[in-house]
Order: sequence, then C-alpha cells, then structure tokens
Amino acid sequence: MQKIELDITSDKPERTYSSGEKIKGEVKAIIHEEWQCDALTLFLGVKGFSQIKKRLEKFKLTIADDRVEKLLFQGQWSPGRYVYPFEIIVPQGPLTYKGSLIALSWYLRAVARPIKGESVTSEIEPKIVLGLVMPEETSQEKMSEIIHKELPKGSMGCLGFSLALFIAGALGVFTTYQYAWDDSFVGFAFLFALVSLGLVILNLYMFMVSKRINMAEVRIGSGISSPGYCSLQYCFSG
Repeated sequence: MQKIELDITSDKPERTYSSGEKIKGEVKAIIHEEWQCDALTLFLGVKGFSQIKKRLEKFKLTIADDRVEKLLFQGQWSPGRYVYPFEIIVPQGPLTYKGSLIALSWYLRAVARPIKGESVTSEIEPKIVLGLVMPEETSQEKMSEIIHKELPKGSMGCLGFSLALFIAGALGVFTTYQYAWDDSFVGFAFLFALVSLGLVILNLYMFMVSKRINMAEVRIGSGISSPGYCSLQYCFSG
C-alpha cells in the first residue's frame, strides 16, 4: 500500500467548463504513514498530439503545457484524511478537440512531492468548450448589428424619360395620320407609343411603391458560436 493516496473532485460531474469560468473542487489526500511533503501542487494544463504521415513513416509530436500552478500544502503529514479546496480560472483556449491527426485535452493534476522518493500524482480531464453565456443587459436590439442602411431611390428620372418617349410616339402616330404617310411608319409609331405607355405605367407603379417605403435596414445578429452546425438569420426592415 502506498503511503499516500490522492483524489481530485470537481464541482461539475460532467467536468465541462468554458474559457474564463472557474473550476472549483477539492484535492483529497489519504495518509497512511508519516509523510514529509515538500509540496502538494495542483496544475491545470493542456496536452495533446499531432500526427504526420510522411511516405511510409508516421511522426507523432506530443505536447504538455502547464498553464496554471497552485500550491496547496507544504509540511508534515500524519496518518489521516485531508481536504484542500481550490478555485482555478480557465485560461483562454485552446478548446478541447479530439481528432485522428490532432487532439487537444486539458488536465487537472495534483502532485505530492516528498522530500525524498517518488512523487504521487492524481489526474482528471476537464472538457473546455466555448462559452455561450451572454451578458443579461445585452438586448436583442443591441445584438442586432446594422450593416447597411439606405433610403429607397426615387424613379422620377425614369418616369419622366418614359413619359417623354410616350409623347414622342403619340405625336408620331398623330403626324402620320395627318399627312397620310406610309402604313409601315404608322405601325412603327403606334408600337413605339404602346411600348412607351407600358414604361410609363411601370415607372409610375415603382414610384408609388418607393414613396411607401421608409428607411431600409439590413441587420445581422451578433453573438458567440459554438462548434457545430449554425444558421444565419437576417432581417430586412423598412
């Protein structure tokens, strides 16, 4: 039997936290014999590997990085049970990721180092995800960002131009009937006047619609996205 047993418990059974959140828990030590502890230290860090295949060989790079270090105890341990509570703030990234070529995970590791002999360790793996909590005072209006604003453009110029074409076509029809010119010219003038009348009606309709529309705004909401499928919603208001 070992002289000392270590165990780590966290405040969340699922051990899922976001960047900037506090991890609260306890390091429990069961001491079976007198033990001079040089340091009981808690580490929060990230570890992982990346695997590269080159020709027929595979190269695997392993990393381990202690991001937070917290000293919990130094001194003499007598047989018994000891509990050391802790609070650690999760650093900003990286997030937990499991893949075949790249994998990153976080660890909480308690290390009891004696004056002489081998250290005793205990470790758990919290899962670090992207935070989804937004400030309470952030309203939907504030989250909706205006990326484009424009007044509807009037069509007075097009309306005036099409009206001028219609008048010219009508005068052409009247002139051909008055002077009895060639029938083909009469047909062309009548067709020209008919097309111009259609343009007048169309532009008049567009002009009336534009007068009923206020300021046009395009909004796209802002927020925090988590890994996975996301949909983008937009709003066009007038």
